[in-house]
Amino acid sequence: MGAGHRTGGGALRRERLWSFAKRVYARVEVAAILLELQDRHGQCVCFLLWTVWLAQTSRVAEEGALLQAAELSQAWEESVTGPLRGVRRHLKAHRDLGEPAPPERLRNRVAALELDAERLLLAQLEKVATHPSATPSDPVAALKDAVGAWGAAAPQRLLERLVAAAA
Repeated sequence: MGAGHRTGGGALRRERLWSFAKRVYARVEVAAILLELQDRHGQCVCFLLWTVWLAQTSRVAEEGALLQAAELSQAWEESVTGPLRGVRRHLKAHRDLGEPAPPERLRNRVAALELDAERLLLAQLEKVATHPSATPSDPVAALKDAVGAWGAAAPQRLLERLVAAAA
């Protein structure tokens, strides 16, 4: 399913969630904010990126879809992405502690699997997305709703910074 968002000159451009997520996450400030929300506030990077994508493409996350996406993301985070992230970070920590370094190739392979897992989750989340609406949604409000559906708190200042950095 393609998604549209405004580009220069008001033209509507279609962009799939995975392309959007890669492009936006590549921004240093966006990545830093998302990792802080993940590591300090228990949020899911993919779920937050999905929410920003919805808002930027004038999609409204209805409560049922939001809860379905949150449950899907939580299950995937718990069983797939989280464990892979843990292994990758463990391998990196052992290297940083001066212990015999695990082969860098192994850590890179785990990182690639983690990225594949995130891509698969985003593909599933894209299927949950609603069609674009004529009425744009407030991205900060959408993120607050998503954080509520996720079930963990996140500071509004970080959500506002995320919206600004991702715009």
